[in-house]
Amino acid sequence: MRRMSWVVVMAAILGGLWLMQDILIGADRTRIFVTFVSHNEESISNAPCAPVMTDPVRFAANRAAVVSLAQVVWDKRATWNFQSEWEYLLRLNDWETAAERDRTQGKNLVHFLNTFAPGHIQVDAHSHEKRGYNYADVAYLLSYLNVPPNGIVGGFVVNPPADESWTRLRAPLAGLKYKDYTWQATTLWGGGSAGHRNDSNASGIWRPKGSNEFEVDDPSQELLVVGNYPGTGTGIDGTSILGLVEQLRQGRLESGRMYTATIMIEQCELDNNPALIPAVGLLIDQLQADVDRGDVVWATLTEMVRVWREDYGSTPLIAHP
Repeated sequence: MRRMSWVVVMAAILGGLWLMQDILIGADRTRIFVTFVSHNEESISNAPCAPVMTDPVRFAANRAAVVSLAQVVWDKRATWNFQSEWEYLLRLNDWETAAERDRTQGKNLVHFLNTFAPGHIQVDAHSHEKRGYNYADVAYLLSYLNVPPNGIVGGFVVNPPADESWTRLRAPLAGLKYKDYTWQATTLWGGGSAGHRNDSNASGIWRPKGSNEFEVDDPSQELLVVGNYPGTGTGIDGTSILGLVEQLRQGRLESGRMYTATIMIEQCELDNNPALIPAVGLLIDQLQADVDRGDVVWATLTEMVRVWREDYGSTPLIAHP
């Protein structure tokens, strides 16, 4: 009889623990999913990236800095979406040395990044699509460098609607340079505008309805958006994200919803600005208490989409905190 009572008590305790775990990590809990994102740009249109793309010495220094940052992100168990234009990938193919690859497990840089810390560092396509290379061409170059396509669109035009570049990405896209290659987008990130004056800086995940209704969810179509709140500023500053966490604690965020946030890193300045990599590490440390509580979750864009589908039932959110 005593044994039966002990079994009942233990079952009740274990049941309570499971219930607590469900509350902590279940879909009914509001959480904020965060990742770092970086771009490299074409030399002809971006002053900080021009030296990296035209000077092999700067290119090598930047490569080394990227590897150093990858180690910081992995050591602190944060996440990073490394997004690359076509020009950087061509330079990588032409300029990377055997000695450099020896220092990255015998792999080219993007192959290394995409496999070095699974679930923590991911390589995506990024394209302005203005120099004869579209998203399919960038995806082809990544595939050539042993990075399988993941369907992420790392930056696109959303405003003004007349100039938008995303609705055509609902259909398979053929390359302009590599015409036999076709690529399918699955997830948009970084809805921008000229001079970043009228970007879409929402938080959440949804299915955009149309060029004039980008921030309207349309369950009938499959192309997703991961919101890039608080925007595409390049300062390594957690103020907005910490403010979002404070709103969560005050009960001012929607219950049972999945919020998203990203922090932009200037890749081409990593070797030129010695403060950048330490700033990334410091920001990760600033958020650690919130990560430990489960309020903040480090996740790549692909992982955010998986969690949105599996844990949050594909419930859309388009929030402007």
